[in-house]
Amino acid sequence: MDSDLGSISELQNSWSRALASATEPTSQELILALLGIHQVKSDWQALAPPQNSGIPPERFEEQLTLEIANFYARQARDSHHHIPCFFDLLLKRGEST
Repeated sequence: MDSDLGSISELQNSWSRALASATEPTSQELILALLGIHQVKSDWQALAPPQNSGIPPERFEEQLTLEIANFYARQARDSHHHIPCFFDLLLKRGEST
C-alpha cells in the first residue's frame, strides 16, 4: 500500500492493487465497503445549504464533511459502518505487504 496518497489517482491505483492481491474474504469486504460508499454518493451530491442561510455551498460542504469525519473518528475500529471498515481493510492490507 502506498504511504503517499496525495491524489485521487494515487489512491485509486493503491486501492486497485490492494484489491487485486487480496484474499477472497478481504476482497469481498473491500467490494462491499466500496459499494456502500457508492450508494451514498448521490445523496451526498444532493446536499446543499438551507436557502437564505448565507452559507456558500463550499463552506457548507466543508462543515458537513468535518461533522461526518468526526462521527466516523468516534467509531470503534471493528465498527460495521462502511467508511471505517473500508479504511481498516486498506490499513490491514497495507500492513501485510
